Amino acid sequence: MKKILLIAFCYGVILVSPGCNSHNSKKLIVLQPLDNFSAKETQLIRDELLKIYDVDIIIAKSISLPATAYYSPMNRYSANGLIDFLSDKKGGAYTIIGLTDQDVFTTKGTNKYWGIMGLGTLNADASIVSTKRLHRGKEMDSELIKLAAHELGHNFGLPHCTNKTCIMADAEGHNNFYRETGLCENCRKKLVAQGVIIK
Repeated sequence: MKKILLIAFCYGVILVSPGCNSHNSKKLIVLQPLDNFSAKETQLIRDELLKIYDVDIIIAKSISLPATAYYSPMNRYSANGLIDFLSDKKGGAYTIIGLTDQDVFTTKGTNKYWGIMGLGTLNADASIVSTKRLHRGKEMDSELIKLAAHELGHNFGLPHCTNKTCIMADAEGHNNFYRETGLCENCRKKLVAQGVIIK
């Protein structure tokens, strides 16, 4: 019981105390629900990511979306603004993934408000996952898992992959999750080298 309580205590303060995870070689990932993001979907993401990546994942207490990232004319949030907001909250964790049901955008070429499903940095600062543009119904769970795995892959340094069946493929403005089957061999090798997936 004491061991369980100690682990819970460390996870409870990880965002302000990086020392708690110093005994564990696995990278610590924080799932950060924003506003009223579904607790069920948050747990699903955690459970399924642990089947893909050899990491530790904790779920943080839900916090409000920052008003500074909101663009009212389009009723969307800036994905870059959300990443800046989240990166300040990861503390000693390797990275933090924000989860929202609101629409998000980034700049793409001359389009300053390009709607996207998610965004992840290659330097592990943070990533954001949105369910707004996913299909409803039974397809949504599968798409959500692939989306979260994709953004976390970016946080591990993976760029977009040219293999269209890989979860690291570029969406190119479309929902193409139906053709993605998992990590391709090339992306997989890169993650094995990092020790974040089991060979």
